[in-house]
Amino acid sequence: MAIVVIQSGTAGGVGKSVFSSILAILTTGVGISSCVIDMGGGVSEYVFGDNDDVDPPYLSDFLLHKRYDAIKVADVALGKTVVSFNIIPQFRPLYHKELAFMVKRIKPLKRLFQLLILDLPSVSFKDTEFRDLVQMSDLNIVVFSPEKVQKVLNSYIDSKHKIAVFNMYDKVFEDKKEVIKKEFGKILIIEYDPALASLEEYGIGYFSKVEEKKQRKIAHVVMEILKEVELVEQARV
Repeated sequence: MAIVVIQSGTAGGVGKSVFSSILAILTTGVGISSCVIDMGGGVSEYVFGDNDDVDPPYLSDFLLHKRYDAIKVADVALGKTVVSFNIIPQFRPLYHKELAFMVKRIKPLKRLFQLLILDLPSVSFKDTEFRDLVQMSDLNIVVFSPEKVQKVLNSYIDSKHKIAVFNMYDKVFEDKKEVIKKEFGKILIIEYDPALASLEEYGIGYFSKVEEKKQRKIAHVVMEILKEVELVEQARV
């Protein structure tokens, strides 16, 4: 069982929640039972639209009242195929009193899933309530986009076991790639694709429109993450 956190410091619009969704879909597709804990609300919005389309309880209820029925199943149509994954949705920012229970509530979930994906909201290294989550995780995934490299570097929460994902990469950004690599050592690349850039607008199901070659490369990124958390041997490939 492994816990990964996905963050981008205080930088929004880098594709962090889209990546969390893709990670959940593709890990489920290879037989890894995963669950997104949507602390920022981005994944819930991409998958469900607004909260009129999904009944409570939500993550806030799970944290305060141990509502395990807050775990929902999201069905995503990828072309003619429907892929389902688990998510604890949230449609508003979490309050401090709710965040205080996060570490305690996550531990029992480790018995239910092989992979917990914590999609963090906008956070900085100064946010102590999130620092404990990052430190307890098995892998700290920091997502970058070309125009937000410095903002992410200046604000993300650091940890010992971390990896960078450079989203919307193009060869013209090689210099920025080297800046990230100097800080992180290992960097995973997701190349720019028009359909991938449209996921925030059209929803996560639009992933099926991504060029097939680039889909395979994204699948490789996911497998590299599973290697980092020692789950790759349990994946069906």
